[in-house]
Amino acid sequence: TDPDELNYSHGTGVTGVAASSGNAANAYRGVAPNADLILVSMNFETDFHTTVTDAIAYIFERADALGKPCVINTSLGLYGGSHDGTDLTAQMIDAMLTEQNGRALVAAVGNAGNFPFHVGYDVTPTEQFTWFKKLSYASLAYFQLWSDLEDMDSVNFRISADDPATWTNMGSTPVYNMVTDFNFDTDIIDSVIYDIPGAGNVKIYAQQLDGKYLLEFVITPTVTSYYWRFSTSGSGRIDMWNAEATTGFSNYVNSGLPSTAILPEIINYRAPDTKQSMVSSWQCLENVLAVGSYVNRDTMTNFYSENPPLVDVVGELFISSSKGPTRDNRIKPDICAPGARVLSTGSSILTNWLIEEGAANYMSQDGQHYLYNGTSFSSPAVAGIVALYLQKYPDASVGEIRNAIISQARTDSFTGTELPDNDWGYGKADAFRTLTGSWGCGPDDFLDAPENISATMTTATKIMLSWDLIPNAAGYQIFYKPIPGSALKTKALINNKTLSGLTPNTSYQIKVRAFCEGFGFSEWSAPINVTTLPFKDADEEIALISLYPNPAQQQLTVDGVIEGSRLTLVNAIGEIVYLTTTNDTATIINTQQLTNGVYQLVIEENGIISTHKIMVLH
Repeated sequence: TDPDELNYSHGTGVTGVAASSGNAANAYRGVAPNADLILVSMNFETDFHTTVTDAIAYIFERADALGKPCVINTSLGLYGGSHDGTDLTAQMIDAMLTEQNGRALVAAVGNAGNFPFHVGYDVTPTEQFTWFKKLSYASLAYFQLWSDLEDMDSVNFRISADDPATWTNMGSTPVYNMVTDFNFDTDIIDSVIYDIPGAGNVKIYAQQLDGKYLLEFVITPTVTSYYWRFSTSGSGRIDMWNAEATTGFSNYVNSGLPSTAILPEIINYRAPDTKQSMVSSWQCLENVLAVGSYVNRDTMTNFYSENPPLVDVVGELFISSSKGPTRDNRIKPDICAPGARVLSTGSSILTNWLIEEGAANYMSQDGQHYLYNGTSFSSPAVAGIVALYLQKYPDASVGEIRNAIISQARTDSFTGTELPDNDWGYGKADAFRTLTGSWGCGPDDFLDAPENISATMTTATKIMLSWDLIPNAAGYQIFYKPIPGSALKTKALINNKTLSGLTPNTSYQIKVRAFCEGFGFSEWSAPINVTTLPFKDADEEIALISLYPNPAQQQLTVDGVIEGSRLTLVNAIGEIVYLTTTNDTATIINTQQLTNGVYQLVIEENGIISTHKIMVLH
């Protein structure tokens, strides 16, 4: 297999996150599994930004022809550029997004959050500087600088050569200024050239682009080991994104710096940081949802039925998730979603090759799904949410879609509450809240009681209850009291509950309230009165047991059993893998460590035995 072909599994995994049907292994469904797909294969050998623009235009045109709303996911991008969304590609894409309703675009924010390749600072009268090295793959040094016109006009700058063997200055260009030394009267591009004797030739190309400057520095060194010092003084602000690993430009000098005793001016050295590490162009648009990545899982059962170590903490921001802000200081990313340690569809080229090589350590047991990392896989999760939103609101504008996502973002101990910020954006994407709204557990309505409580089925010893769902409720509390008799309480995670162990032919008063995390309990619902039936057939009692979710992934809830019932979980070869005696009417069985497959749950309740088929699918 040509290793280059393995890159194609990237798009396969991305598509699986957004819209996999789950049919391959009855698992790993995408966020919007019934979505129609338009797939465009990118040709990276041609002009990248032109190709992306053409691809987006093509997809929107096809969606229009089908008469359907459309969300496009872009899990690709470049780190070089102005990082402000004003480049021609971004503006063309923005025009397409706002041309009509029912369109959206979601983008991966990038995977350079732990890589220092940005230098940005306010220029001061005291000279500050940064060193660059010669490129490893060419006989020159090359780097770029971006600045708004008004922020660069009062900046003075120069290039000089330093010998790192002795920290001796080997010569310098004159000090340049954009106003006095560059002429844009007849063209948008101007340049200066200067030879530093014995050190190298320096070319500086300057362009005016939509209210900003792009400066390109091309240095042909005479001595390849020299460091190239870019110095500034005056007032204003500059930003630079340079590194061979991200932009392909010259690396900064970021280690082995001299002490102040050797080089006193080193106190004014501007080292690269990990801020503003996102990709550039359309990802910086206000109308594009740029997505960061957090950790999805810390365990898996692989192709060999082993559990390879996954050292990350579930829920924390993934180390490589790129950060904002944009160059013009707007919040990015907009939102975060699970993107690290994500099992999604793998192309057969990738999966077959890994199996043949005996390297399927991070492949699922079915041999068709692979463990991926990066914002490439958090972005399609949000695209899937947008697809569901457009199914519900096909005429939504791009602004309405963005607001639906960010306004319903979830916060937790990892995100903190001081949001938005340039790590998490507005928080973690929440599909349920995006589609239902935040009513039912907000500061203005958490006291509202659950409504429409009803008994959907009644036997001699059990009552199955249901009530209207309160989105975002962490759970519910049920009060039930025999008449006459003492009051009892129990809990429910979802908006239904089977009360068991009741007295036959007895009236009960029942009411429900919700628990809203961060706020407390709602008011009690209006009470209802329900009378259990006279005792008849025991099989009817067993019928009111609820098992959910089934298939189970992390846990299985057994609800509606009488306290003291015996639960036994048996695998396909008859081995007992779980055994307990219940001390509540609802019992949670941890299924994380169980292998995928079919199990039998045996319930012994009041001497009556029933069996239930359970599936475990991680």
